[in-house]
Amino acid sequence: MTTSELDWNPTLREQWEFNWNQHLRARLDGLTDDEYFWSPVPDAWSVRPRSSSVAPVQVGVGDFTVDYAFPEPVPAPFTTIAWRLAT
Repeated sequence: MTTSELDWNPTLREQWEFNWNQHLRARLDGLTDDEYFWSPVPDAWSVRPRSSSVAPVQVGVGDFTVDYAFPEPVPAPFTTIAWRLAT
């Protein structure tokens, strides 16, 4: 089968399901909101309620946004588990 004949939808879905079931889900089971949003340092980038961020850019729609900046600062800021899973 060539790449052009490959049906990408089921292939990508199977890859996502495998990684979710075999790697990610077990690591997230039992994770509390306090752990999910725990900040290793003050002002670490995170997922925050809209309008509560101090980051230069807040990405997203709805009640929560993700902290960000363009271009990304050097050195990169510390981040929360929530931020890492959202980006």
